[in-house]
Amino acid sequence: MGDDVEDVGRRFARLASIPLDELPAGVVHATKRIIIDTVGCAAAAMDADVVARLRDVRARQGGLPESSLTGGGRLAAPAAAFVNAQAANLLDADETLHNFTHFAAAIVMPALAVGESVGASGADLISAVAVGYDIAGRIATAMPDYEVTPDGELVRIPGSGFSWAALGAASACARMLRLSEDETLHAIANAYVMTPLHGSLLGFTSAMGVRASPWHKYAVYGSVAEAGLQAALLAQAGLESDPTLLRRGSEFWRAFGAPSFDWSAVDADLGERWLVVETAIKPYPFCRYGHTALDLLGELMAKHDLKADDIEDVELTMVPFGPMQALMDYRRPHSDIDVMSSLPYALAMVANAVPAGPRWWAADLRADPAVHAFVDRVRGRVEPAWHDLLVEQVGGGGRFRRLPTRVTVTARGARVSAFADVPSGDPSPADVYLDDAALAAKFSTFLEGVGAPGSAARLLEAGMDLDRAVTLDGLAEVLRR
Repeated sequence: MGDDVEDVGRRFARLASIPLDELPAGVVHATKRIIIDTVGCAAAAMDADVVARLRDVRARQGGLPESSLTGGGRLAAPAAAFVNAQAANLLDADETLHNFTHFAAAIVMPALAVGESVGASGADLISAVAVGYDIAGRIATAMPDYEVTPDGELVRIPGSGFSWAALGAASACARMLRLSEDETLHAIANAYVMTPLHGSLLGFTSAMGVRASPWHKYAVYGSVAEAGLQAALLAQAGLESDPTLLRRGSEFWRAFGAPSFDWSAVDADLGERWLVVETAIKPYPFCRYGHTALDLLGELMAKHDLKADDIEDVELTMVPFGPMQALMDYRRPHSDIDVMSSLPYALAMVANAVPAGPRWWAADLRADPAVHAFVDRVRGRVEPAWHDLLVEQVGGGGRFRRLPTRVTVTARGARVSAFADVPSGDPSPADVYLDDAALAAKFSTFLEGVGAPGSAARLLEAGMDLDRAVTLDGLAEVLRR
């Protein structure tokens, strides 16, 4: 193979300079939606205690007031990227790629922060996010996330994490700074040595129901985002790193805890296939694995005109997969952050018609006897026959596109049931896709009572008009308050 094929990093760096008019219309539209979703998720979390503390810590450190902070104020771009990325992931309502990972917080927020600091346009941001998301997603999907043990059990690989997203963040920030191809290559390499440890996804899962989750959940997205931005700034200043990092045969991926890396997949159809188009929008502030169950309960209640008090029993039939079973076993969240990990509690939110969004975190709901009573009426069972479907999907490094789920409700002396294997928000099939109207509805709910009146409408307008926006002020205004 020639050098161009061998040097994946250089191909990534070349892609980072793509102008908006060379992106397919579908990619532009999907990227706008991911930007809207990420900024909206951050804005929805602006009043959370964690976000307030992060703002205070970074504000005390000072810096040029060049980039907007979630909840108000301005700080230096790296500090803003840190706070905003952590806020965007906090509610766990941010996007999901192929139902296994989400990392737009670490791409959108550093690009937005550095873009504000240099006066970049909306077109710049769209191109930067499309490229950064694609590069990070390709690295992620080239590393296996699941494996089948010798006794046939499907498990997550211990090294699974999120720090690889810094390489995509660096690419996005390099695009915002209009770095050269060589500078972008060094920005990506700088990010590799600056990004934090791979995270604590399995530690987070094993602690579910045992103790309150840490403030950062399973990864510090803020550090990943800041590492990518700083890496690009250092490359802009002429500081070079290893330009051979992403040449075929490199074992850079071992630092992310991966047991292997599929070089044949990482750059297949580069510049033609865009992962942002394959990404799901999450309607609920909850782990993606549980979304199908939430959909089904809501559908059954609407179809049969049920209220929470009508329901005597909820039986959830689920796949034989440890993380899914852990969500079901965690019945009463220890803290607001743990809401994303308790499926019985989330089902109680749906049953009691609590609007999806930051309201699910409310302390009064977590202490409500009626909520606890509903949780006690939820039970789960594993369907062993669905095991082979999961194994078939993850064979050869694949991911779950289908997670079969059945919800059976006993109410008013009758049993009703519904089944689905694809949650709402996936880009396909068409009946689960959340269109632009549904995206607007998500943030009308998520931002109700949060920030300034009309924030949701301004967010949608600013995001959808990005390709014509001379500055990024519209998005930044929504973040600030």
